[in-house]
Amino acid sequence: MRLLSAAAALALLCACASPGAGPKAPAWLSSVPTPDASAKYFVGRSSGLTESEARNAAFSDALYQIVSELQVDCSYLYSELITKLGEDIRIVGKTETRATIQGAQVSDSRIEERRSNAGAVYYDARLLVAFPHAERAAWRERILAAARQRLEGARSGLDLLDGTPDPLKAVALLSQAFRDISESRVAAAMDASVAGDAAALESAASRRANELFRKLKLEALPGQVAVKVAYEGRPLPDLPVRFSAGKRGGKPATPRIIRTDASGIARPDRDFLLANRKEASVVADLNLRTMSQPRKTLPMSGGLRAAVYASESGAGSGRGAAFLSRTAAALRERDFFPVELPAGEAGDEDLRAKAADLGALFLVVGRSSIRACDNPRPDSYLCRAEGSIRGLDPANGSILFEAALGPEDRILGIGDTMAKAGAGALEKLALRLSEKLKDELAALR
Repeated sequence: MRLLSAAAALALLCACASPGAGPKAPAWLSSVPTPDASAKYFVGRSSGLTESEARNAAFSDALYQIVSELQVDCSYLYSELITKLGEDIRIVGKTETRATIQGAQVSDSRIEERRSNAGAVYYDARLLVAFPHAERAAWRERILAAARQRLEGARSGLDLLDGTPDPLKAVALLSQAFRDISESRVAAAMDASVAGDAAALESAASRRANELFRKLKLEALPGQVAVKVAYEGRPLPDLPVRFSAGKRGGKPATPRIIRTDASGIARPDRDFLLANRKEASVVADLNLRTMSQPRKTLPMSGGLRAAVYASESGAGSGRGAAFLSRTAAALRERDFFPVELPAGEAGDEDLRAKAADLGALFLVVGRSSIRACDNPRPDSYLCRAEGSIRGLDPANGSILFEAALGPEDRILGIGDTMAKAGAGALEKLALRLSEKLKDELAALR
């Protein structure tokens, strides 16, 4: 047996260790393959804490590229294609979407374990996904067929519109027609005949909408986030009105559809107003996909009103000035707009009615009293204050929040007269109640 020299052994070792001698990285990692006779190729890339998570995210990335390639409006359709649940990809949405995703096949994959600078393990995944030309053609035909069906529905709806005297039905038919026309725009970009039909129907729908809007009026109620809808001068009940608000620094908030009441008035619910209380305004419209529809921009301040009522009794009491002042400051700090209700004895039912007339989002009721005063030495008085604060829904009287301060909280005032001692205790009580109010408002949803 011949023995290799040291030099030869070293040369052989170096040759074996050379990167060029090992398995080569596939070419698709550096350059996406050109389409062949059967498919077009896409490379999805992503990372994850597990191999499965990284692979799913990379597949999702490739699907996004496929949808973009098909010139589909990804803003709404891509969310229908893929829903991530844990580490699994679930296929959701329409039948044609599900079939299209089934046509996309992973041809090759490369998943590598890596470590961050902090030493944490993660996985980097790259997938080569093939999308067959036949599936692309089938997708196109499905889109065109669905668009033609939608446009036929829009045409039928406009025909029905000509024969209905009912404004509610007219709005519903117009809403569906504009929706059908809008959802055919992807197909209109693919086919000239679909584009022509969509344009003609949109023009016809706009003419009919303008005829309806000459009779239907949307009026903003002064100082409120509310509108009144009238048809030929009469209140129009049960009409859907959409309220929407932008979202500063983020995605638009979810609009709210509210039907008009018997007086033709619609106003968004408390949850919507609280969720958007940082916004400057709310837009009300009829939820039709046309720029000519009636639309009102409503200052948010009108929807964030809080009616405030105060009552005081005992030494040093008055009109509740300290409570009203502290409460107003707490409300403004939490983005609400205080409106003071008149002083005087009143029950919750009367206060609720007044708050509702003002369009208040909620009612804050504060009740304070001096329970005891002592005269421990000449010219020195010591008074103890107790009180409560409650938040009520003006619409139904439900309690939104409440807090109380009693004898155990030892809210005391000292003065050379009983009135001064009582006033001092009420001032301290007002401060403590306003702090509790701020906590309750921060938690209010």
